[in-house]
Amino acid sequence: MIFKQGATIDSADDKQVGKLRRVVLDPRTQTVSHIIVERGLLFPEDRVVPINLVESALEEHIRLRLNAEELKDLPEFVETNYIQVPEEERIVSAAGQAAPFYPIAPMPTWKPGTPVSDRDIEPMIEEQERHIPDESVAVQKGADVAALNDEKVGEIEEVLTDPNSHQITQFVIAKGLVLKEEKRVPIEWVSEIHEDEIRLAVGPKILEYLPANQ
Repeated sequence: MIFKQGATIDSADDKQVGKLRRVVLDPRTQTVSHIIVERGLLFPEDRVVPINLVESALEEHIRLRLNAEELKDLPEFVETNYIQVPEEERIVSAAGQAAPFYPIAPMPTWKPGTPVSDRDIEPMIEEQERHIPDESVAVQKGADVAALNDEKVGEIEEVLTDPNSHQITQFVIAKGLVLKEEKRVPIEWVSEIHEDEIRLAVGPKILEYLPANQ
């Protein structure tokens, strides 16, 4: 399978549901576990799709096994919750009121034009939770690729996997200032995987001898 950042994603009932925003990898097993569908007309938030719900993945097009309506039940990539600040942790002003120095949760019952006093503002803490497996990495679009000498040699363009095991086989590096052609780098040459960077165990010169991506 080929997971190209920005590829269009269609549901089983032939509706375009979004584009590929991130690929979720398990660095320990070097496998793809999920993909992240970018928010759009169908989803107001990015959604997490388990890899077993991906029917096919070509360079520009990914097809899922679920209908568009069923995809709405998938979890958000990042869920935001507002937690009440414990009494002992609140910042208290000189007047004895809780100072609104924390992010404030939305107030759906408040109407425009209605006065709001400091006593009406409940201090809240904003917490964000990612709905992907622990220890996994959601590689972002355009993540840097760094060679052994820390030189940036390009950006991630595609992630290639075995269609049965979902094992990563290669990364495709986009052409740029260092590389004049797209290059396929074998997973064995990768030493570290981070959200915004893939680090290689080889220097930049050896990449020139790799065949161009076709």
